[in-house]
Amino acid sequence: MTICRTRLLNFLQAELALSPAAIALALRQVGADLHLLPIVLWQYGLVNLLELEQLWDWLQAAEPTPTLTLVQSRPDRVLPQTPTPALPTAA
Repeated sequence: MTICRTRLLNFLQAELALSPAAIALALRQVGADLHLLPIVLWQYGLVNLLELEQLWDWLQAAEPTPTLTLVQSRPDRVLPQTPTPALPTAA
């Protein structure tokens, strides 16, 4: 989870109305594994299923979209291109 911790904590307090004590309890349980925070909040009854879904939606929207970068290790060597098979057409 690469979300800014401060933004996440602000969301929990402002949008889900969690108290600082509730957030601190959950943070103690997850330690460095911040990605477990939503489940821990739910397991301890600090958020209900609707709030858990809101949290996941927020995390998904806040998380940058991963991109795949292909790097050719030897620029002097051209990788072979495989032809894409044609899809059958419906009659």
